[in-house]
This record gives sequence, structure tokens and C-alpha cells, in this order.
Amino acid sequence: MPAPREIPTLPPLLLQEEPPPPMKLWCGGVEAGLSGTEGNSENMKLRLGGQIKRENKAMITKADFLYSQATVNGTRSENRGMTSGRHEWLVPNQSWSVFHSGSVEMDEFKAYDLRLSGHNGLAYSFIHAEGTLWKGRLRAGGSQE
Repeated sequence: MPAPREIPTLPPLLLQEEPPPPMKLWCGGVEAGLSGTEGNSENMKLRLGGQIKRENKAMITKADFLYSQATVNGTRSENRGMTSGRHEWLVPNQSWSVFHSGSVEMDEFKAYDLRLSGHNGLAYSFIHAEGTLWKGRLRAGGSQE
């Protein structure tokens, strides 16, 4: 009986799969705007903002800020700023997650100078597919002006 014929094999280097590209840990952006008009009255508006996000398999962290100021005929008519953030701890292989969120708001033309708020809660992802996310959140917390 003849010996079984050996099947040639490829060198190990050719069989290795390419590693996936590294996951982008941080992403975000900034925005800035300036507009103005002059005629019967002079209007000027400044707007600054930004956002940042970090996501991995264990957590999602998001933060953003917005500041706007406006003047009409040299008199300030708007001066407000807001920043908020949320940190979410993901439960492995589950649609549930736990989160904490907070915000700080300042508005010169409101009855309060500063408002602080914080919340804790649960989140549930109803739909989480490629390019689609529908998530509900149930939270409890408070605010102080």
C-alpha cells in the first residue's frame, strides 16, 4: 500500500489574518460662529461650542459645551453658557447600562446666576444596529440654582 500523499501547506505568514484597525477612542469637534448686521440697528452674535466622546466595550463618555453672547446697539442682550456630560457603564452582552449625567448652566438674563444638576439612572438599547441606535433612559436626580 503506497504512503499517503502529503498536501502542501502555505507558510504560516500567508495564513495570518490582518489585525483589525485600532478602535478610535476619542472623537469630537468644535464650532465657532460670528454674525452681525448693521443698518437701523447694530447686531452682533458670537457662538462657541464643542463636543467630545469616548466609547469602548465597557463605557461611553460624552461631554459638550456651548457659549453664546449677543449685543444689540452695543448693549448685551444675551450671555449664556452650558456644559453637560454623561458617563455610561455598559453591561457586557446586555442591552442595559447604568449612567451618571450632570450639567452646569449660566445665563445672565435668567432669574438664576448658575444652575447645577446631576442624575443617575438606567438606560436600555431598544435598537442597536449598524448606523441606528434607539435608547431609552430612566433617571432620577436634582438641580440647584
